[in-house]
Amino acid sequence: MSLSELLWRRKIALFKAKTNYILFTNVFNEAPKIQQLFEHVAKLNLLPRRWIIINDGSNDNTWQELEKYVGEFSNLKTMIQVFNLPPKEKGDLTTIGQAYAYVFEHANLKAENYDFMSILDVDTELHPNYYNEAARIFQHVDIVGIVSGYISGQERSIYQPEGCGKCVRWEVVKEINFWDPAPDTQINITNLALGYGWSVIKGDVGLLRAPQASRNTTAKGAFHAGWFWYYVGGSRSSAYIRMFYRMLRRRFGRDFIRGYNHNRNVEKRMTNDTRVLAFYKKHPRSSKNVWKKIDV
Repeated sequence: MSLSELLWRRKIALFKAKTNYILFTNVFNEAPKIQQLFEHVAKLNLLPRRWIIINDGSNDNTWQELEKYVGEFSNLKTMIQVFNLPPKEKGDLTTIGQAYAYVFEHANLKAENYDFMSILDVDTELHPNYYNEAARIFQHVDIVGIVSGYISGQERSIYQPEGCGKCVRWEVVKEINFWDPAPDTQINITNLALGYGWSVIKGDVGLLRAPQASRNTTAKGAFHAGWFWYYVGGSRSSAYIRMFYRMLRRRFGRDFIRGYNHNRNVEKRMTNDTRVLAFYKKHPRSSKNVWKKIDV
């Protein structure tokens, strides 16, 4: 064994002893992917102290698959808990945050202490040392509140934390009162409001092996982006400006405005998170510099 390999093994052992994190996975009708999810987590060199899987209303046999593989992977040195929420007809991106709120309340998680939490999607594979590197950054850079990986081809251009694989200091997590949609943006804004920046894990360790999805590349994604723009207090005039901008770039502008108007006229759902509303009032347009990226 070379000296560098020996030092790396000692470093892994040190982080395992010092690091205490909690992992979350939200699933809806993902029965065919449950086995690979467990296999991916089992390959991690730094396992979470607690892994919470939210079965968010699946109406297929996701629950049975979860029950099966929780048993098959009972030798994993982590506490695995599955929360089963009431069945629903279809998945809904606008209620994922409600699922997190339910779990945090019923498990009384904010009364517990962790170094950080992380979110792992069912179809994403992380490098075995991903969480070792996240732990190293948190332990050595006090002003970093979020650590994330990157999608292939975006290592140098990424300007805000990716949602999947996102690691969040527990001090930031305890300040979040979960809202309706997926908590990704809310976490970013809370992190910034508390004075923290964020860092990306570099090199092969930080690569997120996952299918790419974007609000810019599908009609459904654009509809959700429009819905979301009303939810965070975006004005009608700014929504139409965004629609025309998307149309010029062929990014489903009409679907965007349909989503905005649907929420404005039908659902009428808007966040009451004052940090979020203040953020979008101050930053009505996206900016690559707003999230305080810190190179480490």
